[in-house]
Amino acid sequence: MGDLRITSVKSPPDELFPFLESIIFGHAGVRYRRLRLAHRWAQFYDPTIVCLWDKTELIGCYVLDPRRCLAKGKPVLGVYRGLLCVHPAYRRTEASTLLMQQARQELKQLGERTSEPVFSFGFVEANNIPSLSLLTRQGCEPFATLNARLIYRQWPKPTVPLTRVDNVSITELALPYASSLCDIADTRGKMRLSWEDEQGERIGANVAITALSMETLGSLNDWLVRWFVLPFPFARRRFNPSEFVYASLSYVYIRPGCESDWASFVTALTHSQGVHYAQLLMDTQGAVWKQLAEHTRFSEESGEQLNVLVRPENERARLLLADRAPVHLYPVDL
Repeated sequence: MGDLRITSVKSPPDELFPFLESIIFGHAGVRYRRLRLAHRWAQFYDPTIVCLWDKTELIGCYVLDPRRCLAKGKPVLGVYRGLLCVHPAYRRTEASTLLMQQARQELKQLGERTSEPVFSFGFVEANNIPSLSLLTRQGCEPFATLNARLIYRQWPKPTVPLTRVDNVSITELALPYASSLCDIADTRGKMRLSWEDEQGERIGANVAITALSMETLGSLNDWLVRWFVLPFPFARRRFNPSEFVYASLSYVYIRPGCESDWASFVTALTHSQGVHYAQLLMDTQGAVWKQLAEHTRFSEESGEQLNVLVRPENERARLLLADRAPVHLYPVDL
């Protein structure tokens, strides 16, 4: 190991995207690399990139992205913590600790110099015990659980008319999120697709396109893909493990009484984006989850569980976050 140094920068260095796209993320048998990160970068709001270098080689990074949020209707500054990674050769060294210490110092300084509540938040798979333990030792606490599930459409069709609006503000939509912990900057770089009628939005969602290279899905699934997907062009068009593309849905709204239209909405949405999969992210304690659980086959047993880990960065945030509430916080980069 050479001379390690840390820099904090606002603009991505030239090495950042190639480095991030070379890193294999994942756990529990599923491993993937992120693709098209330069495109997804537009969805960050005002990121600071904590970079770890060994001489001139980038070997690790951590992204801190301050975002305007609401906590029970009150303004609060939430800092998204994402893309923490180090080069595989440095994973059993001090590299991760150095990155997290630098990030925590910057967050502490931010909390001290602002008069408003400041908290940071990130996401970890519920069965990723090592990462959960590491972040817990850094003072992060589980605040909520998101259910992340993939919805498949073999034959996407324009079943209903959709209206597209780019970069719409959540506050402009007047949706019922006032009682929640809500990231109102989550629309940056995203589109909103809505099915509307004379009364307004029947069903709508923020949409971002994600691309991953699936390095492995686990031994059994890899075998199934190798023998029953890859040999057939029509199957590869639906699921290509080397470039798996899906629409990530957040801020879902369903007007009460329109729950039965959800399936048609997803079919039209996937068609409009040229994909066969949509990933739905929802707090299992939120109103929309309860709507779908009551009127569809949704259950907490299906889908992957993501822990929302929150850390107050000053005392004002600690008091505001003392009581749990449904969250509308979502991963920026997935």
